[in-house]
Amino acid sequence: MNEANVNERLRALPSIDELLGRASLEPLIAGQPRALVVAALREAVDRARARLLAGNALGFDERDVQDALAHLAAPKLVRVLNATGVVLHTNL
Repeated sequence: MNEANVNERLRALPSIDELLGRASLEPLIAGQPRALVVAALREAVDRARARLLAGNALGFDERDVQDALAHLAAPKLVRVLNATGVVLHTNL
């Protein structure tokens, strides 16, 4: 793709506000916290922008929203070792 075509496709990317009002995304984002939805939409638009800048012809894809929602909503708990009692007991 030439640079003018890439710039045109970048300008054609939907805004977050437009995506929030898109009827095709309503079932996907219904019941989700607004902050999570906005973050997922931003991530999806960023993915589309990165694809376009890399030369891929595929622009915005609604599956990116689904992937971003799944990624952001996934639990991020990590096992840790709590050694606070050892430190307090030994006066370290």
